[in-house]
Amino acid sequence: MGTPVYLRLSNAHTDLAELVSRLRARPEVRFFATLLGSVDIVAEMVLPEGVDYGRLVSEITEGTSAAAESLLITHAFASGQDWAPPRESTDPTRLAPVETEPAPHIDLTDSEAKVLGMLMHDGRTALSTLASAIGKSENTAARTIEQLRRSGVLDFRILVEPVRYGFATEFFLWLEVEPRFLLDTATTLAEHPATKYLTATTGRSNLAGQFIVRDRAELFRFSTQVLASMPGIRTADICVQTAVHKRVWTTLENGVYATDGQPLDPLEYLQAQR
Repeated sequence: MGTPVYLRLSNAHTDLAELVSRLRARPEVRFFATLLGSVDIVAEMVLPEGVDYGRLVSEITEGTSAAAESLLITHAFASGQDWAPPRESTDPTRLAPVETEPAPHIDLTDSEAKVLGMLMHDGRTALSTLASAIGKSENTAARTIEQLRRSGVLDFRILVEPVRYGFATEFFLWLEVEPRFLLDTATTLAEHPATKYLTATTGRSNLAGQFIVRDRAELFRFSTQVLASMPGIRTADICVQTAVHKRVWTTLENGVYATDGQPLDPLEYLQAQR
């Protein structure tokens, strides 16, 4: 899908509404949230090859007082879509193992890309609608879905905002970890039930992620016990989420996923930006 990058915006309070509106409209933005802390907005963007990133950031921040900082995502240890509410204990569960190796490259056909984009937009899209979009039979559309699942590109999850399960404090964590401890610390942290999304990055932080706990008291325990027990952490910057505005290229409005508008076609997106 391209190159993933975190865009962090600070000094953005006076222009928050305008920046949220601009980020919602950008097809490059896969996820973004407003935060309380040293960073006001964090966005994860997926950049096609050859995109003018400087111009893109300038278009987002033009006319505002926001200061921008970028971090290249080099590896994802844990995906947010694999976080699940508690089942047999009081802790959340993970639906997939920690990824310590890069995923293999996969080339999508036009039909696979179209189906993938439509299902990312609305996972309940009817098989007949998918078949019509790719100009094939429903049987072919079903086989396309199965091929995407076998290749590991596609899986189905029920995404529910964590606050509905009593997890009211979601936060971003930016860590500076000594390089010799980075893999061990990342693997241990990725396995923790509070971890939703964990990535290796470049820049001032070399490990960054999204986490969820029940309340501020649990956040304090996470800071003083979980992080304190891990080797090699030099600095830790915690920013609490105030609102999530987009997940998996899908806009959230008042905590509800909106499925209006046009779904993303990954191949068209990558080609159009070059």
